Amino acid sequence: MDVFITFRHLEGTQGIRQYTEQKAEKLVKYLLEPVNLHVTFSLERYRHRVDITLSEKRHLLKAQGITNDMYASIDAAMHNLEEQLKKYKEKIKRHHFLRTFLEKIRSYKKRAA
Repeated sequence: MDVFITFRHLEGTQGIRQYTEQKAEKLVKYLLEPVNLHVTFSLERYRHRVDITLSEKRHLLKAQGITNDMYASIDAAMHNLEEQLKKYKEKIKRHHFLRTFLEKIRSYKKRAA
């Protein structure tokens, strides 16, 4: 997975970069193929905002975290993205199971006829 990090209105630290990359590595188990992950950090007065965009072959997932702490914002955005990925992976598994199940029924009907 390629991780692209952008900082707006603040200086980026190595700690934030490493923390983000560690969190991003946990998302790999939900992905079917390599993807791009764009993370944008911004500071708006006292609010720390993290916007994450994950672009896969056919899908674009977005997540956002806004809190008073940058690390908490990263956690919130990653959690949101992880939930979206879980839902997407379950949907794929469900459709694949249904398709194979229907194919088996059709093959049994052809044998019986």
